[in-house]
Amino acid sequence: MTLNVITQGQGPDLVLLHGWAFSSQVWQPLIAELSHHWRIHLVDLPGHGHSLPHSDPLSIPGYCAALAHQLPRSAHYLGWSLGGMIATAMAIHYPARVNKLILIGSTPQFVCSDHWNEGMNSEVFENFKKKLHIDFTLALTQFMALQTRGDSKQKNIKKILVDIKNKAPLANLKGLNEGLILLEKCNFRKQLKAISSPSLIIHGRNDPLVPVQAGHYLHDHIMEAQLCIFDEAGHLPFLHNSPLFLSTLTDFLT
Repeated sequence: MTLNVITQGQGPDLVLLHGWAFSSQVWQPLIAELSHHWRIHLVDLPGHGHSLPHSDPLSIPGYCAALAHQLPRSAHYLGWSLGGMIATAMAIHYPARVNKLILIGSTPQFVCSDHWNEGMNSEVFENFKKKLHIDFTLALTQFMALQTRGDSKQKNIKKILVDIKNKAPLANLKGLNEGLILLEKCNFRKQLKAISSPSLIIHGRNDPLVPVQAGHYLHDHIMEAQLCIFDEAGHLPFLHNSPLFLSTLTDFLT
C-alpha cells in the first residue's frame, strides 16, 4: 500500500492523520503555522484525498505498517477522529516511532457495545452505512453537516469545510467502506495502558459524533495523558479556535 504523503516545513517531525471522509486538506488552515515549527507529514488515508484505495481489505495493522514504511522512524503523531484511532494504534504497536501523541475528537471505540456507552449507537451506525450505498452524495453531505453541530461557531466552520471540500478529491466509496469497517470494529480500551508516549487529548465539549466522555476515558486510561476540553466546540476543535489549538499544541510539543 502506498499512501499520498506531502512533507513540508522544518523542525521535529509531526505526522497529521485526518478523519473519515476527509483528506489532509482538513489541516489547510493550520499548515502555514504548523510548518513554521515542525516538519509536517500530511497523510491521505487509503481511498481519501490522493491516496488510492487498497486492493485488499484493510486492518489497523495494515494501516500502521503502511505508515511505518513511509514515515520517519521517529515522529510526533497527531490524529483527528478516525486518524486519532490510527495514531493510537501506532502508539500501541510501534511505540518507539511515536514520540508524543495528540488525539483530537478521538475515542478508543467508536460504536457503542454492551460494555461501552460513549460512542455512536450501533443502529444509527448501521443506518448510515446503508445510506452511503443508497445515496453517496447525500450521505456525505449529511455527515459534513454533523461535524459542526453543537459548535458555537457553526456557520464559520461550515464555510471552512466547504472550501476544504472544494479543494480535495471526492473520497472513494471503497475507501469510505474500509474506514467504516475500522470504525465499527476497533476497540483499544484494553490496550490504552500500553501507551508509553506522552499524550494530549483535545476534545470539543459539544462533540455530536464522539461524546466528550470518550475523551475523558482516554485521559484516564493513558499514562502521562493531558486533557484539554474546548467548551463551545463540536467535533472540530482545531477549527473552532485555531489560535488556542496551536498554542496548546506548541506548549505540549516544546
